[in-house]
Amino acid sequence: MDAIKELYEKEQYNRQKAPGFLTLIRRKGGAVDTLPHFRCLPDGNAAPLLDVWRRFHHAAHHKAFADFYDKILYCSELCEGLLDEPTFLELIADRSFLFLNYSECGTDPEYPTLSRLVDSYDTCLENYRRENVEKVWEQGFVPTDANYSDYLAFQHNLSELNAAIALRKTFLDDPEGKASLPEGFCLEIKPAREALSNAELSLSSLFEHYLDACKNQAYVRWEPLRSGPTEPSPWNAAIHAVWEYTSRTCGYQDPPTRALVFFHLFTQKAQKLYNGTLRQYKFEKIRERTTLTENPDSTQLRIQKRIRCNIQLYDQLLELFIGQSCLPFPTEEARTRYSCSAKFQFYRYSRYDRYWHYDLSAFWDSGYNPRFGFHYLENYRDGVDNLGNLLRHHIHYCLPNQAQWLIPVLHHDRREPPLSVLTTFLLAESTLNLQPNKRLVHKVQKLLDSKDGAMLVKEYTQCCTNQTRTLELLTEACRKYQLIIPHEELVLYESLGGDTTVQKCSQYVLEYFLRERMIRKARARLGTLAKTYFDQLCLNSFSYNGN
Repeated sequence: MDAIKELYEKEQYNRQKAPGFLTLIRRKGGAVDTLPHFRCLPDGNAAPLLDVWRRFHHAAHHKAFADFYDKILYCSELCEGLLDEPTFLELIADRSFLFLNYSECGTDPEYPTLSRLVDSYDTCLENYRRENVEKVWEQGFVPTDANYSDYLAFQHNLSELNAAIALRKTFLDDPEGKASLPEGFCLEIKPAREALSNAELSLSSLFEHYLDACKNQAYVRWEPLRSGPTEPSPWNAAIHAVWEYTSRTCGYQDPPTRALVFFHLFTQKAQKLYNGTLRQYKFEKIRERTTLTENPDSTQLRIQKRIRCNIQLYDQLLELFIGQSCLPFPTEEARTRYSCSAKFQFYRYSRYDRYWHYDLSAFWDSGYNPRFGFHYLENYRDGVDNLGNLLRHHIHYCLPNQAQWLIPVLHHDRREPPLSVLTTFLLAESTLNLQPNKRLVHKVQKLLDSKDGAMLVKEYTQCCTNQTRTLELLTEACRKYQLIIPHEELVLYESLGGDTTVQKCSQYVLEYFLRERMIRKARARLGTLAKTYFDQLCLNSFSYNGN
């Protein structure tokens, strides 16, 4: 603890010698009328939290009190090689436990916060019991029930990340080849001489649903156009041939291989199947394809929708074949692990890095008949590249930006809670008949995209831990750039409190966007570091730019 104490002792000395450097913001619950009443934990329950907190900060190599206190500043300046892999995972698994700019919101009112002690130790001795002051100075913070909830969430996230990494290493080693791609083969397609089995008819029905989904959702134009279904379906012969071949080579006991083969057949030979002109089918073990590492939102909409149709197709094929196989899974966990292995095989083949699998919990009806369709919802906890998507998820959410952590600039003596006033302000503005470029949110975004906005972000970064200087900056920026709605335009203007309150609502919005710019920079930095730690575990190069 000595190295950590030295940081805030030095910070206290600097502030006493430099009166212009005013108080760190004390974010105890943010802008609410009545602060939540948190209670400190008994020493026995608090010990694990303090052990984890101290161990992290000893490994974090802080350069100054500001980056020890503020997680956003720390992540923005994080250098490669500064953290080992376990400490980096703790950093992105955390939400509001490890850093005081978040965790001080849950302080017991009987104890001062560390930031308040750094500002004025003597004043805290006058306002708090000496033993409470000394305890905070010695420990850094006194864990409360709110901190304990944050600690449990932190442990859950960390376990999730470690489990995903261990599972990915298992699949990549794969000594038994269970997650490897099936061997390639080639076979002739001949007309079926017998009626299709129920399993083959199910596949035929699923392919028909896939054709409709591609046409209606992904704007695929199948040629020639037909007004209705044809009997028998022109793709039945190919389905029968591939079904017979896979039954001989892998049988019912290998659903992942069968799902992958039929996925390739349906997606890569769809037009020929539709026409009934497929005479030879060749499955390639390894296919050359363009890697899809970019954000799906930056991909053409038509390609996005086709890929999502393809993933839904695979998920239904896998669920169908697992259901038909009647494999004995002793527990639900064993079935989930088996499914994970199959999905990693699909990722290895498709390379759909930044997409998700689908929730098929309602796939089987009460009579255990499949419900084919392409209306299922994405499961954002089950990525195609599950490890890569999980890393991006935790990097994105490890730096919360919520209203309760903004500087509490609204008056607390008003009848309505300040956040209620802010909500009413934004809703009222949305009802006005304004051009888009005159709305407050649009004005702030346009400002921050300009050169003046870049300078404003830089100034805010330098003073964001100083309440008075930050308020001055926000006030001046709102005045200079007219980030305000004229009172004659605003519904409920009087009930909101007039000029002063509406102006401070504008400051809230501006600070939120400024913090978001800082957070994006920090996320991008964390994404770069994640690439150095985990790129070798991803089949395509890991990337995340913070957006």
